[in-house]
Amino acid sequence: MVFGQKDETLMLPYYRELGYFITRREQYDRAVQFFDKAYSLVPTDKRTLLGRSFLRSKVCDYDGAIDDIKKALELDSEDLVVTAQKALNMYLSCEFEKALVLNYRMVPKRKKPDNFTMGVMHCNEATENTIGLRTGHPLRDHFKIIHRMAWKKLKETDDPFQIKWKRKKKKTIKKPTEKVIRDPIVPLIKQKKARNDSALSIVDSLHSHKEDPDVIPPCRSPFNPLQHYSTNIENYMSERYLDSMFRDKMFLKQLQKHPGVISPNYPGTQSIVRMSKEGYKSLSYKQELLRTRRPFYFLKFQEATIGGKLKLRIAAKLRKLQEAAIDEADHLLAVIQRAVDQKRTKKALDMAEKLKIYCELKPKKILPTRGQYLEAMYKLVGMAYYQIFRINNNQSEADQVKRIYFWLGFPIAKQPSTDSIIDQFEDEFIDWNKQILLFQDRLKKATLPEEMCWLYHELASYHTEVREYQLARVYCRKCIQEGETANNSIWIVNAMMLIAKISIKQHNRNDAKTELSDTLAYAKKLKDEMLQNYIQKCIETLQELQFDDHFGSKVLHQREEQIIKLMSGEVKGEVAFLFRKMNAMPADRRMSVMPGVALEDTKKPTASMKKASIMPVSKRTTEDEPPARVLKAASKSSDSESGGGESGKGVAFMELIKYHID
Repeated sequence: MVFGQKDETLMLPYYRELGYFITRREQYDRAVQFFDKAYSLVPTDKRTLLGRSFLRSKVCDYDGAIDDIKKALELDSEDLVVTAQKALNMYLSCEFEKALVLNYRMVPKRKKPDNFTMGVMHCNEATENTIGLRTGHPLRDHFKIIHRMAWKKLKETDDPFQIKWKRKKKKTIKKPTEKVIRDPIVPLIKQKKARNDSALSIVDSLHSHKEDPDVIPPCRSPFNPLQHYSTNIENYMSERYLDSMFRDKMFLKQLQKHPGVISPNYPGTQSIVRMSKEGYKSLSYKQELLRTRRPFYFLKFQEATIGGKLKLRIAAKLRKLQEAAIDEADHLLAVIQRAVDQKRTKKALDMAEKLKIYCELKPKKILPTRGQYLEAMYKLVGMAYYQIFRINNNQSEADQVKRIYFWLGFPIAKQPSTDSIIDQFEDEFIDWNKQILLFQDRLKKATLPEEMCWLYHELASYHTEVREYQLARVYCRKCIQEGETANNSIWIVNAMMLIAKISIKQHNRNDAKTELSDTLAYAKKLKDEMLQNYIQKCIETLQELQFDDHFGSKVLHQREEQIIKLMSGEVKGEVAFLFRKMNAMPADRRMSVMPGVALEDTKKPTASMKKASIMPVSKRTTEDEPPARVLKAASKSSDSESGGGESGKGVAFMELIKYHID
C-alpha cells in the first residue's frame, strides 16, 4: 500500500457487523446496503457472503442467496456451515430432490448439529405431502374442479373464432351529454333457465352471433368431492396459506386500481401503486412457496381424515361461532321488527341493510339459518314500505296533503315538520348510482321471489331518483310479477303505488289516475280500509295538483298574463299590445320577461324577421311622409317613364316597400 493512502478495507468489519446487527433487528432493507458496501470493499470475505445470503433468504430472494453461497464455496468448498446453508436454501426454493440428495450425502460427515438430518426430514415430508400416500386421491377427490377447468380449456382451444387481444382495447370516453340506455338486470338463475329452455334452430349458423351458453356437462362419479365450489377458490386458498395476511393481500390487490389513490401528487400516486404491486407480488410468491410444500389437495385430505379429539375441538369452536352469529342475527331482526311496529320506516330500512350485509359476510357454515333470517327480513321491509301508505286521522287536512306531497316528491314547506314520515327521511344524502350498482349485483345473485321483489322495488325507486323512468317502470312490473309468484300482496301494492308515483313524476295525470284506480281496486280485495283512504286522498290531491310547466313558451305566457293583471287602466292595454309585438319578434331579438328561461324559435327566421324590431329603425322627415331620398327616387322614375324609358319601371315602388319593411 502506498504511504499516506487510506486503506478502505479497514472499514470492512464495521459495515459487515453493522449489517448483521440490523439483520437481527429485522430491518432488511437497511441491512442490505451495508452488506453490499462490505462486499464491494472485500469480495472474498466469506462472512460477508454468508450474512448477505442469510439476509436474501429472509426476503425470499433464494436465487440471490444461492449465488452468494456458491461464491463462498469457491473460497472454501469443505466448509460444512456454508454447505448446510446451501441445502436449506435449496429446500426453501422448492428444489426438494436436489436438497434431499445433498443432505443425505452430508449426514455421515456431520451428525451434530443436526442441520443435515433435519434437512432430510423436511425434504422427505415435502415430497410425501406432494406425491405420497398422505395426499389421498386428489384426482378423485377434486374431480369437479379438474373437470370444470379441463372443459373450459377445451372450449378455448376448440373455438377458433375467439379473438384474444394482445393489447388492451382503447377505452372510449363517454361524452357528458351522451345518454346511456340501460337494460334491466336479469337474475343469473333465470338466465340459466332461459338458456336451457331455448336452443338454436337448424337454420341458425354454426357460428351464430348468439351467446354461447357454455353449460358444463355434469360429471358423474360414485365419490363425493372434497371441494364442491370453485368460484372463490383463489381467496379461499389465500386464506388457508396466509391466514391473517390474506386481508393484506386483498387490500394490496384492490389498492392498485382504487380511485382514491389518484391525486394531484403524481409522484406520490406512482409510489403508492409501485409499493402495492411489490407487496402483492411478494405475498403471492410466499403463498406459492407454501402451496408447493403443502399442496391444497393435501390440506383438504388432512381435514377429511383428522383424529377424533381434533374434530371435537373444531366442532366446539364452530359451535361457539354459530351461537355468536345467531345471537347477532336475532338482535338485528328484533330491531327491525321493533322499528316496523313503531312505524319507524327509516330505521327499519337501515337495519335491514345491515342484516343483509351481515348475512352476506357470514358463510353458511357459521350461519346455517341465514336464509330464514333473510326471508323474514324481506317480509318486514315490505311491511315497512306498506305502512307509509296511511292517513293519520289526528292530523289536519293540510298535514295529510303534505304527507302525500312528500311521498310524491313534490316540494313542501321548509318549516320543521312533526310528521313522522317526513321527519325520518329529511336531509338524507344518498349516492343513487352507487346504490344502483350494488343492488344490480345483488339481483344477479338473487334466487328467492321475495328477495327479487325487494331488489326490483329498490332499483325502481333508485332509477326514479335519477330520472330513468322507463327503466324504473320495467322494474316495477317485474316486482309485481315476482309478488304474484310469491303470493305476496304487500309487494304488489308497493310496486303499484310506485308506478303511480312514476307517472306523476312524468306529469302524466291520466296514467297516474288509472294506476291509482287499479291499486284502489286491489286494495278493496285486500279489505284494507286504511290503504283505501290513503289512495282516495291521493286521487283527490291529484285532481288539485298543479304541475310545473317546463316548456318555455307556456311559462313565459303565464308570466306575461300575471304582469298584465298587475297593470290598470290604459297601461294594461298598452302592455298587452307590447307583449303581442314582442311575440312576433325572433327569440334572439327580444328580452325575456323571466330571467333564466331561454327560448328557441320553432320556425326558421327569414331575412325580414331578422330585421324585425319593436323600435323604428329610421325616422321620417315629416309625419306620415317618406324620406327625401325616396321621394327623389320616385320623381326620377316618373321623369324616366315620361321620357319613354322602361329600364327604371317599378323602382320607386320597390323603394317604398323596402322603406316600410325596414
